[in-house]
Amino acid sequence: MAASFRYWTTGVRLIAVLVLAAATLVATRAEAQPWMGRGSWCTDLLEGAGYDCAFYSFEQCWATASGMSNYCTPNPLYVPPPTRLPRAPMRLKRHHPHH
Repeated sequence: MAASFRYWTTGVRLIAVLVLAAATLVATRAEAQPWMGRGSWCTDLLEGAGYDCAFYSFEQCWATASGMSNYCTPNPLYVPPPTRLPRAPMRLKRHHPHH
């Protein structure tokens, strides 16, 4: 009797893990970001699959989009690269020999 109970609880645990994994996969896909790419411009993908944001200028986006009857839109998630501050000129240390 104890052995069959052990198999039953193992089966229930396995089913619970599989259900949890499936639920996680479905939730992850539902929340997947439709804005794919890091460029500043996007064109919509076919059949509403999201947006291709691999373009860094409107002209680059339009060259692709116009051939597919699509449009271009700014990427709302675009993060520009950090700007670098100009460095101050380095001061050279003069070597004074010890006498």
